[in-house]
Amino acid sequence: MVYGASGCGKTSVLAKAATEASKWWSNRSVSVILRFLG
Repeated sequence: MVYGASGCGKTSVLAKAATEASKWWSNRSVSVILRFLG
């Protein structure tokens, strides 16, 4: 859960984390599922 004021960059932070997540594990078959609500 990420909480903050409107326009503070919550979506940008989560999107960047999702694109970088595959680098965090040595197993390249990891899938990232991200859902934006709100």
